[in-house]
Amino acid sequence: MNHRDTQIEWTKEQLLVFGTVSRNAALKICFTRLSGRIKDLNDEGWKIKGEWVKTDHGKDYIYRLISFPSTNESPVIFEQKQVAMF
Repeated sequence: MNHRDTQIEWTKEQLLVFGTVSRNAALKICFTRLSGRIKDLNDEGWKIKGEWVKTDHGKDYIYRLISFPSTNESPVIFEQKQVAMF
């Protein structure tokens, strides 16, 4: 698996588990191309909305999961609801 694929998998996991992924969270793990990976996911059929939010330390850019392409694999649970299939 190459670096790009690892970033995509990390981004998918954050979106599916938490419903969001932030620019600052990505930067904390030295991942500077979050917007590029979001574009890759959009190209795959994921619907993700981005917005600036105020934080305790200033502001951050948050991407929120709106929808994703369905698959026929095992479900992932988010807030007591089935939201993804892997």
